[in-house]
Amino acid sequence: PILQVQEEEDTLAAAGEAMEKGELHLPLPGQRRDEIGQIVESFNRMATGLVEKGQVEAALSRYVPTNVARNIVSNLEHLRLGGESVEGSVMFCDIVGYTELSETLTPDEVGELLNEYFGYIALAGQQSHGMVDKFIGDCVMVVFGVPDQDDYHGLHAVSCAVLIQQLAERLNVHRIEKGRKPVRFRIGISSGEMLAGNMGAEDHMQYTVVGDTVNLAARLTPLADAGGIIISQQTAHQPGVQDYVNLLKMLPIQVRGRREPVTPYIVGSLNDRIQVGLDGLLDGILT
Repeated sequence: PILQVQEEEDTLAAAGEAMEKGELHLPLPGQRRDEIGQIVESFNRMATGLVEKGQVEAALSRYVPTNVARNIVSNLEHLRLGGESVEGSVMFCDIVGYTELSETLTPDEVGELLNEYFGYIALAGQQSHGMVDKFIGDCVMVVFGVPDQDDYHGLHAVSCAVLIQQLAERLNVHRIEKGRKPVRFRIGISSGEMLAGNMGAEDHMQYTVVGDTVNLAARLTPLADAGGIIISQQTAHQPGVQDYVNLLKMLPIQVRGRREPVTPYIVGSLNDRIQVGLDGLLDGILT
């Protein structure tokens, strides 16, 4: 009996270590009616709960970023509307001539096209420390510095935008070879203070960001050329941006919803050091 108790204790200890690593998938065998049997039953209930929690978190991660999903699952009883003020960057990526392009395709083909490119954009955002906030028709909104603080959110946003445009260029080579129309994007980026949190109604909320910074990014996007990137003055002044990115300062312009003119910048090439890193990401994404 002493040996059996020791073996069961060792089994529980090993199972505990496996649970910490997320490797426990099956309940422990045990039909004892003493204290150890009660411990095994409690352990199995806890393990089952953790497995179910992990499954819910994995499923939720398909709709919201992983870190947001983890926070939701850990605070199910305390979800509420509201948020906190954060510093970050917002990027809008819009397909040029989408209406005209979609007229030549069936609904299934439109869905296939959007899913393909949205998949690449989401992957580019993930590789650049960003998260997809939402898909809006043919537009993707990606945020940086949210929900985790990032001192280089502006540089990461610009790098992500360049990565997306270069991805599109490579994909268009194959599209043109197949006799298809190329797909090009306009990208706008703005940086600054915004409110991040749960927005909507008590019975239907969404984790997102709102504020003037978000609005400005949306207003700048249509001003970019096809295949171009336009950023706000605040983004241009973010740490590292002007050290690693060649920018062309534009004349002040009036944008809808703003009383005062804004001074955007056009993004050119990247510093060789950053571009080498992006080339590696491009090859990895397209392989």
